[in-house]
Amino acid sequence: MDLIKPIIDGWLESDLKAPRKQRHTAVRVYSRLMAEYPERLKVRERTISRYVSLKKEELYHNDTSDCAIYGDHPFGEAQLDFGEVYYYNKDDLLKKSYELVLSFPASNAAYVQLCHSQNQEMNKMSEIMNPIK
Repeated sequence: MDLIKPIIDGWLESDLKAPRKQRHTAVRVYSRLMAEYPERLKVRERTISRYVSLKKEELYHNDTSDCAIYGDHPFGEAQLDFGEVYYYNKDDLLKKSYELVLSFPASNAAYVQLCHSQNQEMNKMSEIMNPIK
């Protein structure tokens, strides 16, 4: 394990800058080690999984980005959120787009609109969704 710990640590530390859904899993770490460093890998997948789990706990211990605040929404009220979406276009290039999500928490219904920028398109959509001034 001493030969591959720095490699795993580097991958997991670089994952801190990546979106949550694109980070390495323990299975992905093991398969990547098998492909790139088969001569150094002297342990099984379970050992790698245990180490990755402990290292992620250490790295993400202070991460509060996955916390949620639950509120009480009366029926008929909506909530408007903005976010980022990463996708591959038809040329297999990774692109970033923005999403506008109008959700109705009481019924779990939602409307999603993808936009190419955050400024004009988002403002137009929020005006459409909230016409009262």
